[in-house]
Amino acid sequence: MPRYILLFISCFFSFCLKAQQDLTVGGAILGGIPFNKYAEGRSVLTPRLSTLDFGLSLSARYRVFNRLALEGGLMQNGAFWNMKDKRFAKDNKGYIAKVNSTNYYLSCYGAVQYFQPIDKYTSLYGTLGYSMSAVKKTTKSVSQSFFLTEEQVTVKTDYPKNNKSWFVEGGMQTYFTDYSIFSFGLRFNKGLGTLAQGTYESIKGGKLLRSDAFTSTGTSLVFTIGYRYLLFHKDKKDRWLKPVEETPVIVDQPVHKINKKIDGRDLEVKNEIQVAAATIKISLWDDQKVDGDRVSLNLNDKWLIWDYTLAKEPKEITAEVHEGQNVLALHALNLGKISPNTAAISIDDGHKTQKILLSSDMKASGALIINYIRPQK
Repeated sequence: MPRYILLFISCFFSFCLKAQQDLTVGGAILGGIPFNKYAEGRSVLTPRLSTLDFGLSLSARYRVFNRLALEGGLMQNGAFWNMKDKRFAKDNKGYIAKVNSTNYYLSCYGAVQYFQPIDKYTSLYGTLGYSMSAVKKTTKSVSQSFFLTEEQVTVKTDYPKNNKSWFVEGGMQTYFTDYSIFSFGLRFNKGLGTLAQGTYESIKGGKLLRSDAFTSTGTSLVFTIGYRYLLFHKDKKDRWLKPVEETPVIVDQPVHKINKKIDGRDLEVKNEIQVAAATIKISLWDDQKVDGDRVSLNLNDKWLIWDYTLAKEPKEITAEVHEGQNVLALHALNLGKISPNTAAISIDDGHKTQKILLSSDMKASGALIINYIRPQK
């Protein structure tokens, strides 16, 4: 492999490591209509409503930048061709010559995806993929006799070895919980070879009455319903934020409630500090095990951050406080993998840095009282 390609791959993955990343696993159910061809133009054989293609897939998906993803997986496929002899039904009212052909096979696929967020939980997506089927080369022959009409019909189906196809899919996915993702889509699968081909004959007294031939390339239009579980999530790394290096001053005060609510939740004051400047720098991070805690931060009824996933690297915000008492509240949007939702917060007023641990759940928000006393001139 040329060096410039290796260099490009190395730089790409190095860049991706600093981006938002998701790794999910899951599966999907697919079902839809195959586009089979008939030699007699459906004047003899015609498909019944129960003719369909079916699939059950297991896959893994790696997404970066919250937009682009690579997906790969395995699929168990089923092709159910349920047809009838149209002329037989016309000549013998009340009787149907059923023609069935069924085959199961495995396939593997790879795909690239693009996501367009609608809101923080829901996205539209588009997929372009390529599939290779491992069809076992075989021939199936089925015959049935009709004593009333003295006819014998025979269906013979050949399944060539292997098949390839490409597909496009569009749909929507949404988070039902922090780790559960459901999706709904419509896929068009274009076969690139012959998946199956068969012949049909109706014979009476040794004489051929009707015949037809049918072919499938694997082209179909199917609906997909999928479920995924989030195994790993990493937020975009902010390289310009540095961990707090000063020795923190931790202030512990008794927990008490204040007569105030934010977004319908009580505030529990767990700490109280004093600052010497109206402009402060607030840093927010997870100094314990990073477990996907999502929080919002509110200062004096104004949201400083909304729906932020805590990381090891501090997230820094510059804020203004007024003279007297200010209320800083940590609003939990989930409980992460380890309850409750806990965040480390440091307040830097330019003179000293004070570190506080705040915890919140889905009923009450941990709060910090920041007292600002204007210096006397």
